[in-house]
Amino acid sequence: SSSYEVQREYLHTLINVQADAGRLDAANATIAKMLELAKKQHDDIGLVMGTAKSSYLMSRTGKTQAAIDQLQAVEPAALRSKDPSALWRFYFSLADAQLTATQFEAAQANVLKSMDFAKTRPRQAKASLMRSLNLLNNVYSAMKDIDKALGVIDEALVLAKDIGATNMQGTLYLNRGSINSLKGNPEQAAEAYQQSLQMGRASGMVGLQATSLNNLSDTYLIRKDYVKAEALARNAMVKFKEA
Repeated sequence: SSSYEVQREYLHTLINVQADAGRLDAANATIAKMLELAKKQHDDIGLVMGTAKSSYLMSRTGKTQAAIDQLQAVEPAALRSKDPSALWRFYFSLADAQLTATQFEAAQANVLKSMDFAKTRPRQAKASLMRSLNLLNNVYSAMKDIDKALGVIDEALVLAKDIGATNMQGTLYLNRGSINSLKGNPEQAAEAYQQSLQMGRASGMVGLQATSLNNLSDTYLIRKDYVKAEALARNAMVKFKEA
């Protein structure tokens, strides 16, 4: 019923708010309530949404294999739902947990599936595809497939700019900087970190500014420009204290 769907969305939002505030016990209690309601309603979508949230929190607290097992158990429900949003959420969450567990090939296969479903979501298609591409970049980076990782960042940046996702643009530029550092391109890395710093300032994300300044300092250290490196490192320390 529509009133149940409204309640499901409310609980889903509440879980996000509780998790972001670090209130994990409260978030887990809300997840349990959401799953109980979904079972009563025989609702596959709610089952997938609740399990995806639960697995995310489990994976972040070191219970990664349990998170993967829990997700794989609801795959039949995800497939039964035939709902692009539930299927995107399912494959994205599974890939994310598998990446944490260093199961890179499995993570790559599932994040590619999530991209297919992201494109067919009636709402938030571009935002979901952007998140999947960012996850794929993390998978390729972990696999040390540097060229593929850079290509995926470029794709994700097009979407992030298109929908005005400043925070994600900052994260993507930061990742581009890290990959260029790995490739031994300090100049290109510095350029990317400057862009992530700009995004951090534009969005007021102090943590992003601090990391960008710190990484930028390293690129000058590599180039033996110690004066600039030290000045940037000092600025980074100030921002880390603010964060």
